[in-house]
Amino acid sequence: MIRRGPRGLPLLLAALVVAGCGSSHKTEAPARQTLKVGYAYGFDAGSVTTKIGLQRLKSHGVDVKLRDMGGEQAAIAALARGDIDISETSYAGAIAAIEQGAKLRLVLTERRVLEFLLVARKGINTLADLRGKRIAEDGPGGGGTVFVTTALERAGLTAKDVTLITLRDSPSRATALAAGRIDASPLEFVDLERIRSKTPGLKVLATAAKVVPHEPLGVFTASQRVITQHPDVVQKFVNAVLEANAFFSTPAGERRWIADAKRTALAGDPQSLVQDTYDYYKRISLYPLRGETITPAEYRNSMRSFLAAKQVQRLDPFGAIWDVSFWRHAKPL
Repeated sequence: MIRRGPRGLPLLLAALVVAGCGSSHKTEAPARQTLKVGYAYGFDAGSVTTKIGLQRLKSHGVDVKLRDMGGEQAAIAALARGDIDISETSYAGAIAAIEQGAKLRLVLTERRVLEFLLVARKGINTLADLRGKRIAEDGPGGGGTVFVTTALERAGLTAKDVTLITLRDSPSRATALAAGRIDASPLEFVDLERIRSKTPGLKVLATAAKVVPHEPLGVFTASQRVITQHPDVVQKFVNAVLEANAFFSTPAGERRWIADAKRTALAGDPQSLVQDTYDYYKRISLYPLRGETITPAEYRNSMRSFLAAKQVQRLDPFGAIWDVSFWRHAKPL
């Protein structure tokens, strides 16, 4: 929850109190605020950019407390209780929670596209070659599943032409592909690179950024409480994230991202993998920017997939799910 500093006196009231005590020289510093931000699925290489942005909030009167929530249900419940103010969640998961009465709104996409690549074992060279093969997915309505089924359709195939095997996370799918337990899988770039040298002949058949553009991987979901009571802090949060996203593509941003990734999400990985990951994220324009606010048409397109997978029950109005005002009014800190 948002917490104000001691006493939380507005600046004007603080000034009057000081003046009443006979001192015309003392002033009270602005009260600092604490913003609790959760991550439903932990921190990965894609999270590095957001964390760079949130670090800047400290110099703007906001102390950010990051929490790994250990799963989406825990994140949604913590938002509803007021234990956290904003959380990264899946797109469909947040919408389903709002449908069920949770007082939440989506304020920003975390990543503007899916970063997945559809990777096949040696000997499979085209999407058409997937007929009769075992393909991993991340579950009904998941981004990986939407990507796989759409890619299959482009080759004139359907889910009935393959065997779909649910493996929720990309590292598990990468392990299964390397071990030969599956024939193809949507993988995050980092997981592909980690198995590439030990698994010769891997073939990238498609990239999600081209097959399903404008399909967000995750979103930042805020409680209506924090939106109503502290819109200034929510605006600073959105400003900071979008500013970091723009900074990412600059030479200075590249140096900062690589340094931070090597210390955190990609610690222990080769320098070449860190650089290649940065280059891939930049090439697919992974992060949303100011002026790229999600549209009602894009929302409805995503909802078609969620409805087909029965992850959501109905098509609610765009404004009942999204509050894009913070994104629309974003500006540099």
